Amino acid sequence: MKRINRKLWLCCLLIVLGIGIALYPVVCRNHQQRRQQELIRLFLQGKTPPEELLQGKELLGVLWIPKADCRLPIFRGTEEDVLEVGAGLL
Repeated sequence: MKRINRKLWLCCLLIVLGIGIALYPVVCRNHQQRRQQELIRLFLQGKTPPEELLQGKELLGVLWIPKADCRLPIFRGTEEDVLEVGAGLL
């Protein structure tokens, strides 16, 4: 009985772990999009975004592509950490 119970727990744990690994990219992308939208909203209103949203980066503007319905914040630099959160200016 204990052996079956352990196997059941192990199977449940593996299933939950697999679901978590599969959902991780979706959750990260959703978080990043919300952060970008908040930065863009504050920039277009003329307000200074809080430092926790900027994370030490300098926000220069917003890239807007109407046909693609795409808006990206533009930051100074082209380092990898800048390009992960928006467009970079060289």
